[in-house]
Amino acid sequence: MALISVVFASDENYAQHTGVTLLSLLMNKRTDLPVRIFILADNITPESQRRLRSITERYGAALTFIEVDTAQFDLTHKKKHISKVSFARMQMGDFLPENIHKVIYMDTDMIVRHDITELWEIDISDYPIAAVEEPSYMVSPKICTPTFPGPSASRKPGLRKQFTSS
Repeated sequence: MALISVVFASDENYAQHTGVTLLSLLMNKRTDLPVRIFILADNITPESQRRLRSITERYGAALTFIEVDTAQFDLTHKKKHISKVSFARMQMGDFLPENIHKVIYMDTDMIVRHDITELWEIDISDYPIAAVEEPSYMVSPKICTPTFPGPSASRKPGLRKQFTSS
């Protein structure tokens, strides 16, 4: 059975925000396509996990917490407002089950206003990654760059692509 896979990266400081995003995602889903949520977690308390699980259970979505050892990331130049676990999204393929080949990654400080099924059904089979540009974000070389295979790496055979800027 097909299902929508959604990934978040959160720690205890953003657990409440994650709950708001989860609730808006699930409240606005109109199709019968099931949703499976993965949270790459860094020390989310059992109480916060219980609250997040109660949201997903209310809407019939599956929820899996994947505890991430953030010590593996070189955070020498990390900005204070960026949580350590946010770097796990760069290696999410290493943390997710082998049978997951497509996900929607969402930041924890978003509000979903429409059914996510439409986004899920976009055919990106010719690309290893699709993303939305965030023009207000200034990329700085002082922000930590953890070691990871990069966007051209994929577990799914045939998805390695060379990207060039035009």
